[in-house]
Amino acid sequence: MAISENTVYNSLKMASDEINAAGGVLGKQLTVVAEDGASEPTVFAEKAQKLIRSDCVAAVFGGWTSSSRKAMLPVFEGNNALLFYPVLDEPVAGMSAEEKDETGRLLQRIARDRTVVVVEHDMDFMRAFAASVTVLHAGKMLSEGSVAAVQADPRVQEVYLGPGHHSQDEVAAVLGTEGS
Repeated sequence: MAISENTVYNSLKMASDEINAAGGVLGKQLTVVAEDGASEPTVFAEKAQKLIRSDCVAAVFGGWTSSSRKAMLPVFEGNNALLFYPVLDEPVAGMSAEEKDETGRLLQRIARDRTVVVVEHDMDFMRAFAASVTVLHAGKMLSEGSVAAVQADPRVQEVYLGPGHHSQDEVAAVLGTEGS
């Protein structure tokens, strides 16, 4: 599994263990069945088919990327099965400033006692509300830390701006940092 999927898997496993310790669901124990889509949409679709048809799972929690969800959707629709998508993907896109502030405060309240994963490209929103950020590139973690630390990371700047030295104004224009 990709590093970005580990939190979802660990959360599901922890919840399953707690439910099972309390007697299960309708007296039956839950079993977590994990499959690795290998960051390949067609493999995600094949694994979804296996989970539904062979493993007879009640629901699937997965589809981290839009390409994996797009590949799996026909499988779930064709089998009348449930897919739960575990990520908030650009939740503030198209919102007014007031709506963004309200959403940010809501996410902060939710995050007080649990992990919240948000995929967002609005750096002003992230700077205002994120405690930490992780930048993924090519399916692997590139940088992690505060918004300011990640934006200052030369590896992040190279991925988003290309190789070479960049002025503070260039970095600010693309990554949303304060210009000089």
